[in-house]
Amino acid sequence: MDFGGGAIAPTPPSFSDIFLLGLDAGGGFRFVKQYGSTKIETAHAVAVDPAGDLLLCGEFDLAIDFGGGALTSPTYPRAFVTSLTDTGAYRWATGLNTTTGSGCRSLGVHGGAIVLSGVYWGTVDFGQGPLPAAGGLANAFLLKLAP
Repeated sequence: MDFGGGAIAPTPPSFSDIFLLGLDAGGGFRFVKQYGSTKIETAHAVAVDPAGDLLLCGEFDLAIDFGGGALTSPTYPRAFVTSLTDTGAYRWATGLNTTTGSGCRSLGVHGGAIVLSGVYWGTVDFGQGPLPAAGGLANAFLLKLAP
């Protein structure tokens, strides 16, 4: 695929990579970013914070690098959220700490805080101590990250 900044292609033998395309108000090309490995990476949501920076969430398998060093996961999938400038430059990224897997499904911004929703299996720790699964195949989470 070529959106105007040169061709991009999945990382072989990847099943999927993430790409983020930035366009100006007239639909003209600004930037394209590709994030991938030889495994599966999926993005589910994009949002813009009050400062105009971009937020992206989804899940990855084994490792992904948004520009600040690799996030790693001993289990698939693992949820992530990353922040990029309005030109696509790396600001920060984090993966959610789960024992068997997680995925971010949506995100938004409320009062400067990032709000994520998604699913997890096993036990998750958002920084307040372990939260075991309540049963079933997947458990939902709603998480607010302080600004």
